[in-house]
Formats: sequence, C-alpha cells, structure tokens
Amino acid sequence: MILNHFQAMVIFGLAVSLAFAFLSKNSLSERVRYAVWAFLAFLVVAIGLGWLMYPFSR
Repeated sequence: MILNHFQAMVIFGLAVSLAFAFLSKNSLSERVRYAVWAFLAFLVVAIGLGWLMYPFSR
C-alpha cells in the first residue's frame, strides 16, 4: 500500500485527533466534537505550513 503525502497526513490527523479526544474528554458528544475540531485543525495547519514552504522547494 503506497500512500501519498496528503493521504498519510489525513490518516495521521485522524488517528491523533481520535486519541486526543478519547484521552481528554468524558462524554461521547464532547469527544466527537473535539475529534472533529482537532482533525480539521490538523489539516488546516498542515496545509497552511505546506503552502508557506512551497516557494522554498524550488
């Protein structure tokens, strides 16, 4: 199974956000809300950093 960078980032963000949610929140609704928020934050930050570093790759 060969993953590109985006797929690996999505899987990593999903796994870490689920772990953070289950370790830090008590109720199921809080866990779901926190997992979604953390996942989207991971994606936004990673895409933003990649976009900022793109000019230096040339």
